[in-house]
Amino acid sequence: MMKAGINVALGTDNIADMIYPLGEGNMLRVAQEAFLVDHFVSEEIYSLMNMITWNGAKAMSLNNYGIGEGRKADFVVLNARSIYEAIRSALPPALVVYGKHYVVNDLKFSIDGNDVTGLVENLTD
Repeated sequence: MMKAGINVALGTDNIADMIYPLGEGNMLRVAQEAFLVDHFVSEEIYSLMNMITWNGAKAMSLNNYGIGEGRKADFVVLNARSIYEAIRSALPPALVVYGKHYVVNDLKFSIDGNDVTGLVENLTD
């Protein structure tokens, strides 16, 4: 379908329910499941990330999706160095910001192996 230009998106509403008791709302896990079920190959990892981000926004007719001047700053900081690593590990996000609401997981920042956590501006203030 994607090769034919059809928008394909992934989603879930199963969070520890009767249909899927293992569901936790982690879209990276949904991408992992799609990788297995649809026999994706490693070159298609980026398309999986698009399916849980850009393609999902398109399917829901979200206007002004993405980062841009004057747009609402709702975003997720993943706990990974690459898209491949994000989907492979499916770790909980480091930071989720939704308007004035946010959730922070133990954030540590390093540059060239040196901890610079104290030098990073506190995003939650």
